[in-house]
Amino acid sequence: MWTPSVIKLMFDQGMAEIVAASAGTSAVVVEAYKDARNAADSIDEMRYYEKSLDKNYEKLQDAIKKVYARKGDLLVKINRDRTKQATEECNVWMGSVKKLEKEVLALKAEYEEEKSHKFKSVRLCPRSNLSKRMVEKLLRYKVVGQRGAILELTFWLRDQQNLS
Repeated sequence: MWTPSVIKLMFDQGMAEIVAASAGTSAVVVEAYKDARNAADSIDEMRYYEKSLDKNYEKLQDAIKKVYARKGDLLVKINRDRTKQATEECNVWMGSVKKLEKEVLALKAEYEEEKSHKFKSVRLCPRSNLSKRMVEKLLRYKVVGQRGAILELTFWLRDQQNLS
């Protein structure tokens, strides 16, 4: 026979199990929420890069023009006076510009191919990845451009010292 105290004990134990199960479920729900949030953030990031593809392409083209102009200026300064030799640092910089040129040509070809696809919404991943790689290349171009500016300043300072 079930006495009130036995029923209360069974109820309390049942509640404890329910609370424990609920806590376990809460942990699972929290983890599932975090995973879903991370996935949503990842998708948002992909959409951002995909929507920015054309803009990132244009920014990369502008950065390329600036670095090419700086490279041309340095070559003019080097060639102006045949007695001057390009420093090893300058040669390394020119090599890094050539390497970036090849990498950007590959990105340009990939961009042109991507633009030819009719169903852009289906191509979220490839377009997003291409856009992200363009941003990374843009950052590298900015660093290379800054190194080129330092080299250009170095040549200018040498010219000033030679004039004195």
